[in-house]
Amino acid sequence: MTKNHPKVGIRPIIDGRERGVRESLEVQTMNMAKSVEKLLTSTLKYGDGTPVQCVIADSTIGRVAEAAACAEKFEREGVGLTISVTPCWCYGTETIEMITGGALCVVNVRTGEPLALVSWPTYDAAT
Repeated sequence: MTKNHPKVGIRPIIDGRERGVRESLEVQTMNMAKSVEKLLTSTLKYGDGTPVQCVIADSTIGRVAEAAACAEKFEREGVGLTISVTPCWCYGTETIEMITGGALCVVNVRTGEPLALVSWPTYDAAT
């Protein structure tokens, strides 16, 4: 039986200025995303013991259209958590992730005890 665990989305964000700026950072930024994926899949597991799955955006994100394409891919792939990586300064309004709401639970991995719960704007765990 295959479980539908939420995946971790990795957003490689970059300075979108061209003419040498963006181009000089493309490989480094995607390599950062791949390194984070390797770290997470080799060290984190879901509650049933299966390794965490990651999804990386198809390209670096330096413009609004790229951020939107990434959000669409993450929605299709079942991403429940995102991590943004960057080696540089970026225009926040062009690379931002539009989050409408969600919840996070931090759990002690040894005991299973919930350590912290947070939700925004309002999240009902019963639904």
